[in-house]
Amino acid sequence: IGRTGIEFGKTFRGKDWEMTALTGINYQYDLFKPTVTAFKDLAGDTYINNGKDSRVVFNVGVNTKIKENTRISLNVERSEFGSYNIDKLINANIRYTF
Repeated sequence: IGRTGIEFGKTFRGKDWEMTALTGINYQYDLFKPTVTAFKDLAGDTYINNGKDSRVVFNVGVNTKIKENTRISLNVERSEFGSYNIDKLINANIRYTF
């Protein structure tokens, strides 16, 4: 998958913390033609022969540094204008560096 786009952000700082709010728009595309796309869930398996796809991805997120070595992030993403789209993708992380 290839992806190109732009993101904007604003960083807010306090004495012991730092938070960055981000928003972006990207164009995402398949580099190779897959032979079969497989979707698997509790309802069963679905296989689709649809070839290459492309879509526009919109995202908003927050990255927070709460201590020198601890960071928390939350990102919400959705895609449009493709053969198959993602309504809501939520990515949450806690990162501790030692």
